[in-house]
Amino acid sequence: MISSGEQYSDALSISSFAADNSWPILLTTQGSLPEVMQDYLLAKNPEQVYITGGTGIISLEVQAQIQNLLPHASIRRFMGESRFDTNVLLAQTFAPKPAKVYLTTGYGYADALTGTTVAAIDGNPIVFIDPSLRTLPKAAAHYFADLYARHLAPDILSFGGSGVVADEMMNSAKALLSGAAAETSICSIADVEAAVTQGQEF
Repeated sequence: MISSGEQYSDALSISSFAADNSWPILLTTQGSLPEVMQDYLLAKNPEQVYITGGTGIISLEVQAQIQNLLPHASIRRFMGESRFDTNVLLAQTFAPKPAKVYLTTGYGYADALTGTTVAAIDGNPIVFIDPSLRTLPKAAAHYFADLYARHLAPDILSFGGSGVVADEMMNSAKALLSGAAAETSICSIADVEAAVTQGQEF
């Protein structure tokens, strides 16, 4: 597993799956794979390499470095439009039938990091939410709706108190998993700002 050593979210997204499978997570900068990591890859010569994050996080140059070091290895990149999309993509890939799903903030590492040991016991996913909102991220809502559609009902737990994972988040996840709510009913709208002159129609 190759993740950013400069931003924590993707490494935390993959951490429970990596620990469950005894896969090392190698940390890199955005533009160049550190020499110590190059030496490690050459020594281990893995057949499969996973890169977490888009090219703004881990560049194509790093991917090319890895491919040059390991010409026979298969390299797969997991990337979404946001940390939430990448997080869910990893969960869908590595935990298609989870027994438990852990919700925690995608904007802080402490709760997810300490919870990794628990999530890794059975390779269960850690799904990110945005604690500044009261609704699930679109990617997370889709993930839970998809689990319901496949007749899966994992337990929902949280890392962090209600100030981090609000009760509304937990209730929304459970409602989606039980079919009591539709995916389209769980959404958030970004703030909109506009300047309007007095008397002007808006």
